Amino acid sequence: MGMAVVDQQTGKQLGVVRDVYFDASWRLKGLIVENKGLFRQGRCIPLEQLNIGEDAVMVDEDAVMQQLPEGMYTLYSGENKLAGKSVMTKDGDGLGQIHDVYFLEEMGTLIGCELSDGLLSDLRHGRKFVPWRPDVTVGEDVVFFPEV
Repeated sequence: MGMAVVDQQTGKQLGVVRDVYFDASWRLKGLIVENKGLFRQGRCIPLEQLNIGEDAVMVDEDAVMQQLPEGMYTLYSGENKLAGKSVMTKDGDGLGQIHDVYFLEEMGTLIGCELSDGLLSDLRHGRKFVPWRPDVTVGEDVVFFPEV
């Protein structure tokens, strides 16, 4: 988050990465970019149109910023965001709230999430990492893990 998005042909900065989006199979599909300028609305760039470097995300001049496709999940923004959702087992045991997610870079697959139990607990015990599983159910307010 916060990386510059630069047109590799002109060198013009097009915006800044604000979020990621992925499909129902939990595969990373692209980045949400906040445009530079007066109207700072977020637009999406599909993963196949990106080169992600150490310090910037490079796009070809033909890259098309588009609206977020239907049915996609995000980490921080929109209706289907994961961050802040409570995580529970199917038995009703609370595990914490999603703070961050981890992907396998090469494959773009979600592999786990970082859970927070609140600031004091995070400072005393640290955050928990929970491996993501295909049988996770994402509800409106709660994410259900079968067992951890």
